[in-house]
Amino acid sequence: MKKLFLLPLYWIITVSYGQWVDPAPVGGNIYYNNGNVGIGMDSAGALLDLRLSGDSDFLRLGRFSSLGRSQIVLADENRNEIWRFGMTGSGTSNFNIFNGTQDVISLKQNGNIVFSPTTGMVGIGIEPSHTLHVKGPRNIALFESNESVAYIRLQSNEGFDRRVEFANRAGGTAAIWVSEEGDALNVTRNGNVGVKTNAPVHALDVHGRLHLRDGVIQRGGTPISITQDLGLYSHVPNNWIRLVTNNSPIRFFTDIGDGGRGIEAKMSIEANGRIGIGTIFPDAKLTVKGDIHAEEVRVNLNVPGPDYVFEENYDLPTLESIQNYIQENKHLPEVPSAEEMEKDGIDLGVMNMLLLKKVEELTLHLIEQNEEVKRMKELLQLQQNEIEILKSKDQ
Repeated sequence: MKKLFLLPLYWIITVSYGQWVDPAPVGGNIYYNNGNVGIGMDSAGALLDLRLSGDSDFLRLGRFSSLGRSQIVLADENRNEIWRFGMTGSGTSNFNIFNGTQDVISLKQNGNIVFSPTTGMVGIGIEPSHTLHVKGPRNIALFESNESVAYIRLQSNEGFDRRVEFANRAGGTAAIWVSEEGDALNVTRNGNVGVKTNAPVHALDVHGRLHLRDGVIQRGGTPISITQDLGLYSHVPNNWIRLVTNNSPIRFFTDIGDGGRGIEAKMSIEANGRIGIGTIFPDAKLTVKGDIHAEEVRVNLNVPGPDYVFEENYDLPTLESIQNYIQENKHLPEVPSAEEMEKDGIDLGVMNMLLLKKVEELTLHLIEQNEEVKRMKELLQLQQNEIEILKSKDQ
């Protein structure tokens, strides 16, 4: 194993070797003992053995000028420099540890620490496995700034325009800042999170598009975790789910054409409140292009029911007039023709009331016909009676 020597002191010892008496004090507190030199002690156990005389004593190694060095060199058995540590020269007062090739640790006078070993890694409290590897029993790091903003910048070899910064902004807002995009994420002191905004006013404030691959948006209740659907749930009683637009329609798509945006809306709620199913151009409160299958349909009327048909002053059309109208128009009076219904459709409430009116008119005609039949029966009975009387007289 190589023995390391202190070159300056080695020279002093070898030069003085033949002049000192063994064992005897050389002078003051310097002693020579079996080839060892003791300072402050007479039983040196090493080539140089130093003992300070009090807690306020120190060892001083001064340099010649501000351009000189104040360093200690550790060399091998051939006086080759292995390590050098001490104060640098060239007008600076930094403390460096030099390994014969480069400064591996430099303590600057301004308090900075530079560590650049061969691996390029720095470890504090642990053998490093990363460029900077820190492990400690307490908080890892504390960064303080004399300004109202403090930040840490991460910059790759792509340059300044691709940097990312983690900042503590004025007022205590935590921010992630991405170059060219600006504030990507901000967390305010009241817990609001802002995406692409530095002033979030809600728990989550997103200025831009929100893309969820799957998941649940839920308010209240037991968290839903057994669904693969993207769901919007409200489990709070008497609370609404609002879909609000600025005088614009809300449309629902079930296809993923046109780049995933959907091509054909299956349902639309227009700004005027009209709802279209199978169409985005509803011309009524509810417009359905296609079939409707329902167990029950209730229609609130804005036209009166035709009970007026049974009033005594109602002018009931005669069957002869109805016959003449049918022969001329090929449909009942007041009822739209087939051509009109195909063109304009029908108003379900109006049509039902019109059909009911026709049924009531038909009922009145049947009543009249029934009365007429009864009168005819009575007349026939009288005639039959008279015939029977005449027959009896002839006998």
